[in-house]
This record gives sequence, structure tokens and C-alpha cells, in this order.
Amino acid sequence: MNTTEPGKPGKARSARAGEAPLDIGKILHRRIQVVQGGVTKGMHPAEASIRSVASKAIGGCMRAAKRFLKQCESAGLFEMPEALDDHVYVHRVPKEWDYDEWRAKFDELGPPPWPGERDGLIPADRREQDGRWTNR
Repeated sequence: MNTTEPGKPGKARSARAGEAPLDIGKILHRRIQVVQGGVTKGMHPAEASIRSVASKAIGGCMRAAKRFLKQCESAGLFEMPEALDDHVYVHRVPKEWDYDEWRAKFDELGPPPWPGERDGLIPADRREQDGRWTNR
């Protein structure tokens, strides 16, 4: 609402002059109360919206399914991850294997177990026990 009189130059003022401006971000991020499983709890509005759309999509609503897929796409859930070469892996090679032979088998067939008698796994009596590897 302008308080400037018509025909008089001046700065237009809001009717709420002197009050703090609205914090839109705070309003949009305010938790809302939802009932889930018979229990009332606070939830971020975006989470509540996504849960609602997903529930409708599972129920068979095609419009909701399309909207849910679009939200997933915009969140980057369908993008392939970057090359995994930057990750560090630890290979536990059984003592009975030569590392180069084991690695060649790994490159050919992927992680063990492999078909055949030599499955690439550490024997059961030397596997992890209580969170620690045994050295037998």
C-alpha cells in the first residue's frame, strides 16, 4: 500500500514501515506438523511434499509418478557417478595366492567368490572374527 499522495513526488512506503521485512527463507524452511503412522511430528515442507507425491505415485497416480521422477531427476539421482578410479580399495588376498595371479582373476571375473575350487576367498578359519582378522 502506498502512502504517497497522488501528484506529490516522494518515496513510496509500505504500510508496514518500521517492521522487520519478511524472512521468506525462514518461512519456507519452517517445519510443519504431519501425522505419520498415527504420530504427529515435525517435518521439513520439502520432505513432506516428496513423501506425499511418492505415496500417490505408488498408489497408481500417473501425474504424481511423473512429478516424482522429475523431482528425482532434478536432484541428480539418475546421473551416473564419476569414475570410481579415485576410490581406494583394500584387497585381502589369501596367503595361498600370488598377488598378481589373484589380481588378474579379479580383473577378469570381478570380486570373489569365483567358480571352481580356488574361489579367491580367505579360508573360513582365517576370516574376520569379532571385527578383527586372524593371522593364522
